[in-house]
Amino acid sequence: MNSEVRNIYIRIALCAGICVASMISIPLFAFAQTTSATIGGSSATATLVLSPASGSYATGDIFSVNILLNTQGSPIQGVDIVYLKYNPAFLEVQDDEGGSVGVQITSGTLMATTAINSVDTSAGKIAFSQVTTSGTSYTGSGTLATARFKALTSGTAVVAFDFILGSTIDTNVASGGEDILASVTNGSYSISGTAVPPQQDSTAPVRTSGAPSGVLAVGTTQATLSLSTNENATCKYGIAVGVTYASVANTFSTTGGTAHSATVSGLSNGNSYAYYVRCEDGAGNMNDDDHTIAFSVAPSVSTPTPTPTPTPTVTTGGSYIPPTVTPTPSPTITQSPVPTMATVQQTPGANAYLPAGVVEGDLVRGPDGIKVYIVNFYGYKRHIFNPAVFSMYGHFRWDNIKSLNQQEIDALKISNLYRADGDTRVFSLHEVDETKGLAQKRWLSVSAEKFSALGYAWEQVFIINTKERDYYQEGSPITDSVQPQAPIVSIASGALVKSANDPTVYYITATGLKKRIVNAMVFNSYAANHWENITIVEQNALDAYPTVDTIKLSGSAKVYLLESNTKRWIKTAAAF
Repeated sequence: MNSEVRNIYIRIALCAGICVASMISIPLFAFAQTTSATIGGSSATATLVLSPASGSYATGDIFSVNILLNTQGSPIQGVDIVYLKYNPAFLEVQDDEGGSVGVQITSGTLMATTAINSVDTSAGKIAFSQVTTSGTSYTGSGTLATARFKALTSGTAVVAFDFILGSTIDTNVASGGEDILASVTNGSYSISGTAVPPQQDSTAPVRTSGAPSGVLAVGTTQATLSLSTNENATCKYGIAVGVTYASVANTFSTTGGTAHSATVSGLSNGNSYAYYVRCEDGAGNMNDDDHTIAFSVAPSVSTPTPTPTPTPTVTTGGSYIPPTVTPTPSPTITQSPVPTMATVQQTPGANAYLPAGVVEGDLVRGPDGIKVYIVNFYGYKRHIFNPAVFSMYGHFRWDNIKSLNQQEIDALKISNLYRADGDTRVFSLHEVDETKGLAQKRWLSVSAEKFSALGYAWEQVFIINTKERDYYQEGSPITDSVQPQAPIVSIASGALVKSANDPTVYYITATGLKKRIVNAMVFNSYAANHWENITIVEQNALDAYPTVDTIKLSGSAKVYLLESNTKRWIKTAAAF
């Protein structure tokens, strides 16, 4: 530890009760200009004693040494021990503060605040500082702290205070701005027996509290990556998964202790990001797995402009009578037999089921920039539930995600059917909350006939790994007793839709929400809306789209909540 850090300890003790919290950043000379400090003057009376000061121990024995303080009747505001030295070849300090980082000795209770408690096990130095509450003092004698040593090898082990009467950079006792430490009593211990190797650190750092996570605000262009370790370590981060510590690209700008941070920039709206962290401690133990910090930046959402249409009939009483809409019959489509992987070359554009430039196994996302999907050969897409699931596949890369336009992403059929590799059971997945990792899988314990009756096709079953399968919560199985229902189909963004039994018309937004069109006047206020363009859809398909009840005028910052036919201005972000 350098002299500048040592002076910090001195300032804490000499300034105790006056400026403990603030003097750390003030040079010692500035302190001397405003306070008369006598170091080891005529009033020096206090003592520090090691007890016991001697003893005989066998190798492997663990014994305690108390650090006794006696102020000799003088009121004090703090004590600095800088340092209590020992030979690490003979002695090993035992850690008495298991919940804290590093090795510490046991603090006494003579004064309110233990400002410093650390052991440099390689150099054989104990640093300890205790101070009173501001405005108070301590007078008396007692145990300031206790160190436990393990005897390692035969010989004479000396434990001694770093103390010279009159010195300003060693052990001291502060009283009213004066160092009143007059003397110290050191220890000498005889050790016999066969040498015991010191305990070796063989555990890699434990990483916790990775941040940021979730969705960052629109317009975020940079973020601070941060995490904690349970011991001093040097941490690195990169965008590639499974890279050894030595090869990870970037070192955190703040690292070496237990708190690590670095700023990343170049973020943009609608994109997801993942960084993989590995650390190494002072003993050379390195993580052999990734700690993932994953987040996304919210997309910028523009309010779509629905399209007005011919005015419907309105009675003289002013009540709205929706027009009668006769849906156009769907044409009969004759589909060629489904090709197999063996018969179709997997090159971009060779598969009629997939957009140009996309092949089976590609990761894709639409203009919203949020949801990431993986596609299969037959034109199905499955949602990658959250960044935790993404990181379960070592070959997934955030920078390999392909962007599709809305028409292309809508043309891919959504699938929620999964089967783990090596497991014949097929599950249906219901996503609940991706930020909390909540999703429920249900085993389709049904016959082949019932499977088809439920509207499913074998081509939409994706194969996942067992880690992802076991990540989801399991619900009750779906059996043959379940009534068949029409499968949920995706609806193209910008569509005007309604169910067969409800006159309410909805507009499907680009972000996968449905907006209720409250009356004919609103419908007709958009030039592109036409009554004949309304599509009748199954109720379960309509229910799959959350309803949005907030609106804003293009170019305006005001956001309104719709309640029935009334809009209410949401004045602040907190109220929102």
